[in-house]
Amino acid sequence: MKSKKLILIPAILFVLIAVVFAACKKSGVDPIVVTDANGVPVTDENGKQIEVVPETEIVVVTDENGVPVTDENGKEVTTIRYIPQEVGIPVTDENGNAVKDENGNVLTTVIVVPSPENTTTDIVVTVPVTDDKGETQTDNSGNVVTETSRPSLPDNTPSNNLLISKTVSGSGNDKAKASAGTPDGGFVVGYNTASGDGSFAGAKANAGSGAICKYNKSGKQEWMKIITGSGVIGITDIAVMSDGSIIVSGETRASDFISLHGTEYDGFIQKYSASGDLIFTKGWGGSSNESFYGVAVGPDGNIYAAGFAYSQNGDCESLAIPYGKSKAVVVKFDGSGNVVAQAGFGGFGDYFSDIDINSSGDIFASGMFMSNNEYFSRKGSADGGVFKLKSDLTVAFAKSWGGTGSESFPGVAATKDGGCVTVGSSNSTDGDLASLGNKGFNDAILVKWNSDGSIGWAKSFTGSNDERFTDVSVTPEGDIVAVGFSASNTRDFRLIGNLGGTDAFVVRYSASGTLISAQGFGGSNKDEFNTVSILSGGQILAAGSTLSTDGYFKDLSPKSDGTKTAAMYFCFRI
Repeated sequence: MKSKKLILIPAILFVLIAVVFAACKKSGVDPIVVTDANGVPVTDENGKQIEVVPETEIVVVTDENGVPVTDENGKEVTTIRYIPQEVGIPVTDENGNAVKDENGNVLTTVIVVPSPENTTTDIVVTVPVTDDKGETQTDNSGNVVTETSRPSLPDNTPSNNLLISKTVSGSGNDKAKASAGTPDGGFVVGYNTASGDGSFAGAKANAGSGAICKYNKSGKQEWMKIITGSGVIGITDIAVMSDGSIIVSGETRASDFISLHGTEYDGFIQKYSASGDLIFTKGWGGSSNESFYGVAVGPDGNIYAAGFAYSQNGDCESLAIPYGKSKAVVVKFDGSGNVVAQAGFGGFGDYFSDIDINSSGDIFASGMFMSNNEYFSRKGSADGGVFKLKSDLTVAFAKSWGGTGSESFPGVAATKDGGCVTVGSSNSTDGDLASLGNKGFNDAILVKWNSDGSIGWAKSFTGSNDERFTDVSVTPEGDIVAVGFSASNTRDFRLIGNLGGTDAFVVRYSASGTLISAQGFGGSNKDEFNTVSILSGGQILAAGSTLSTDGYFKDLSPKSDGTKTAAMYFCFRI
């Protein structure tokens, strides 16, 4: 299905609202009469019936590939689509009287009419059957063979809940990898770039540089810091302290950026002031490979970085990693970048992808686990794993999730009940996934963990193709917002659709696991969200990369050339 649609579960109002469509007249479209649940017209504070003259447009019906549907005479099939409008109506009490505030003003609430399900998003039509060349097929008598189908309506226009959209790129491959809201209502985005021009002038072309960019709440860039050196520098995550200081994690092989412990990758953290001044850069590692994939700040101001380690020497010596093996690691730094504590978990092939900390100081780290270790046994080729750690990095619980296939949890977020939620992907149909099953290559999965490590609930968001969650965040109200990418337009993605290739998408669940909304962002090529953050004003910020120049990207600049990705971000409400 080609149209991008928002699924909404509306909040309960004082008055249950319905809308009644009047028939179309030759002279135009009759008003929509706003009625209550019993079909009685809703009136304003003066007793006048509330009516809305809907905005309409004539659109061409398309098939699942976006091709216009034609009748047997070759004429395009069209239909009328109603454009939703916001309408203010008075709030009434149980007796139907208008409710007023302390100043005597009538309280109003905003509804959308017509409701999304009445805007006409598909239509049942009889269309001629064609062969792979588009030629109309006939039977033995020469009659055109037809079939009944339910085509969709094309819709490449961003929805009206979109506040800011932006592409950031040069002539190389660029992507947004990390993001975080800032105390002033703005946000910061971490980019990885292979460009040395355009938005990333000063970076190393065809190499690998990082960039930190601070934006105000309107999306205007306040400052950018290019992080470059003699080797690859990759940004993996960002956290923001209460004073607005910015913490960055990553991995590097640049010996002029940090003092490497060998010739392979070391992990690093950086701290910037709110105005973009570099406060410190700290490397961590040994003679083999180390990386930090996630970073978080505790309520005590300490910094926690999570990733993996292979080395037996250098900063890794106390982890006692056997030669040729590895461990998932968490390293605790103080506010000045000094190592306070560190711990390793699991075995070869295990790593943490993300880390988050709640207001009580409980630490949650998630990732992929391929070993049989002291905490759990592997169920398949790889399991998703989540650890709850105390402030001294001792284990409160360690849990795995998987089947005989492969699972991973690249995203984790602490929840308001003392537990956490993990998101990722799965291709298993058994084990822990038996109740969810698998509907395609990889399904996007979301698991809610209680504070004691028991499972609160588990959900999958599925289509018939490949979809994955990449990151997750929790709103102040406790809702769960997850982002990712998908190539599907069936099953759960039927109402989101797909504009081609992989589309970035976002879903919102309540704390109890009820789906509240879902929306897709994309074009006809490859689009992905890698990170999501909740801003102080309640907006959702999602960022990633795109190869598309149409759909949600048609009016944005700079554009991808179709072969090199452009970094992008969207700020919106759902």
